[in-house]
Amino acid sequence: MKLLKALKSIFGGGEQTAPSRQMSKNSQQAVRQQPTHSADAETHFKKAVEAMENAQFDVASTYFEKAARLGHTAAQYSLACNYHFGNGVPKDEVKAVEWYTRAADAGHALSQYELAMCYDKGTGVAQNPHKALYWLTKAAEQEHSKAQLETALRYYHGSGTTQNLAKAVECFEKAAVQGEDEAQLAMGLCYSSGEGVAQDPAKAVYWYTLAAKQGLPEAQHNLGVCYFQGAGIAQDHKKAVYWWNEAANGEYLVSYYNLGYCYEKGFGVHQNYTQAINYYVYAAKRGHAKSQFNLGALYLNGMGLSKNEETGLMWMKKAAQQGHPRAIEILKDFGAE
Repeated sequence: MKLLKALKSIFGGGEQTAPSRQMSKNSQQAVRQQPTHSADAETHFKKAVEAMENAQFDVASTYFEKAARLGHTAAQYSLACNYHFGNGVPKDEVKAVEWYTRAADAGHALSQYELAMCYDKGTGVAQNPHKALYWLTKAAEQEHSKAQLETALRYYHGSGTTQNLAKAVECFEKAAVQGEDEAQLAMGLCYSSGEGVAQDPAKAVYWYTLAAKQGLPEAQHNLGVCYFQGAGIAQDHKKAVYWWNEAANGEYLVSYYNLGYCYEKGFGVHQNYTQAINYYVYAAKRGHAKSQFNLGALYLNGMGLSKNEETGLMWMKKAAQQGHPRAIEILKDFGAE
């Protein structure tokens, strides 16, 4: 399906990606209070936790299983994790699913989330997007923020259910309010593009800002685009440069190109061809076509460095190989197709 796109930059790379299906940030999850367990189960569980803290994973697994068989849901979850990753027991993804399922059936939100991921990836069980969504929904109902995020993604992409952008936004917002940076980014993208919600650049800026302050490079880049274009906020080239610097520190490649452009043209900074070239070179060497084109143009025109037709055409060819239309035209003009 078509991915989320918004705020296309006049200088290249304003494109913004759809929310990622791979989420890297860990967050604290709100989980319903678990049922009271027997004294024996609680004793076994405490011994297991103590063993884990002392890196005695085999001992921990033994006590987790004793507690798990007495119905202790946190122990069932912990035992499942140990089987999932091979901590203290031989790795066994089928047994992991078995214990996740027992805890999930008892209402344990973390287990519901992990079980959903097993169904999503086909880990220890046949892949089943419908069951993945079922368990994600169960966990999301208990305010598990990553489950809310993953549920949103499935409604957005139509995975395991009919595509429903409005429902996706509803779930994104629940996760975003709990601090999930990827969900905050997704909210910004939705408000930028008007997918699943009325287009609102100011609200896009609000959500980008929250995610950007958490250090998410994509959000930092997109916030920079908003400041550069004056989309949803007063135009401020200096703040655009600030946020692109932050995104570049996170290796967001397009931000290097945008910084090069700003230094070349003097937007938000003093014009500095040396700095512009440094940024263009960094992005160009990593395959960014517009950086390759601009770098080639600087060499061909002798701007900020010695004129060098051979090097200029070399960078133009690299850009043309990626379909850059102006690079293709220039190569034709030089007879260097």
